[in-house]
Amino acid sequence: MIFYDSDQKNHIYRIVLIPNRSISWPILVRFYIFTCFISFSIASVFAVLGYWMVLPFSGLEMVALGIGLYLVSRKIYAQEVVTFQGDKITIEKGFHRPDEHWEFDKHWARVSVEKQDAHPKRQKIFIGSHGTQVELGSFLHDSEKESLAFELNAGILSRNFVRQTG
Repeated sequence: MIFYDSDQKNHIYRIVLIPNRSISWPILVRFYIFTCFISFSIASVFAVLGYWMVLPFSGLEMVALGIGLYLVSRKIYAQEVVTFQGDKITIEKGFHRPDEHWEFDKHWARVSVEKQDAHPKRQKIFIGSHGTQVELGSFLHDSEKESLAFELNAGILSRNFVRQTG
């Protein structure tokens, strides 16, 4: 998903890119607890019937499921922020805070769109200058990538680009 934010007073234009979040963290935790309850209930029945080795393996399965759910949910809470302020373009990537940070001069920055050979309809969007390129929106749908490329080019070409929100 792409969100646009602008501060007309300070001439700041911001593009925020986030993956589609099909489930929220609290609902995911409830799902995990419910799954653990069902799994341990079934394993307890087998343990009472004398198949006690089912319990440790059920526990290992639930630990593996928990780790997998955590890693996937961490990935969907990533975000990329592109900020246009004056002659600078700032790109920040991270999960809850910026983990990576790049700055480009607006006059030298270029947006490039590369089509993948294996999937001609798939494309990658890069912004960069002087040999440094940063891929943006790898998790976006192709139609969203086209919109992103247009907005990035508009932000680079405009002197004081401030999008009218609303």
